[in-house]
Amino acid sequence: MSNNSSVFDSTLGTQNITLFSDIYDYYDKDTGLFSNLIGKITIFKFILNKNNIIYTAEIAYYNFINNDYITSVSIVKNGLNKIGSLVSGVNFKSAIIASSDDYGFNSYFLNVQALNNHIFHSVGYI
Repeated sequence: MSNNSSVFDSTLGTQNITLFSDIYDYYDKDTGLFSNLIGKITIFKFILNKNNIIYTAEIAYYNFINNDYITSVSIVKNGLNKIGSLVSGVNFKSAIIASSDDYGFNSYFLNVQALNNHIFHSVGYI
């Protein structure tokens, strides 16, 4: 049986987690400050823990302040930390399943980096 928790529990067979965050256009590593707010992201994670392997299917909805949006899906194998966030250094490919007219490609790569209780994604291409 799955639950809807904000904290990942590696002892459960299945679990659903919903995460959300603001999106900024820049992070200054020297000052530790974010610059302009450009949108919000909501992530729905469906986690399966089977045979000591953790599979995560993810639906991400990026909503930008100019009303553009991207909805994508991805699957990650063994890439979560103890709270259900992606671990630093994970590279994975996502497929865009819906987007506003400004986005034309159907997939992109992400590289995840963790910084002082923050996580940011570097988008390879859209």
